[in-house]
Amino acid sequence: MHLTLGLLPLVWVPQLLFTTGLGYLAASLSVFLRDIPQTVAVVLNIWFYLTPLVYPARSIPEAWRPWVLWCNPIAAIAETYRDLILAGQVQHGAEWATATAIALVVFGLGNRCYHRLRPAFADTL
Repeated sequence: MHLTLGLLPLVWVPQLLFTTGLGYLAASLSVFLRDIPQTVAVVLNIWFYLTPLVYPARSIPEAWRPWVLWCNPIAAIAETYRDLILAGQVQHGAEWATATAIALVVFGLGNRCYHRLRPAFADTL
């Protein structure tokens, strides 16, 4: 058992913020745009295979690896989980920090969108 397991809450927070922000966006937009649930399903399937969840990031070609880890916050979070749980060290700290920043922006946008559109929910539904 690695001492780095104590750092797991630092990975949970950006994951929670990111998924909550996406949930706010999808929920508020699906009230007005009826195709959002179908679109989200397709996008999530594609995103799943673009994220190194069932395969390690080292199997991604070297030229694409920085793009995947820096632009996909879930990839950075997944690699940080692997680092902390399996390797017992922090190897993707900068990518985690970028994922945290992206998660804060997505949460802010989702929360703002949801609270701006919420008054019109009852009229639309």
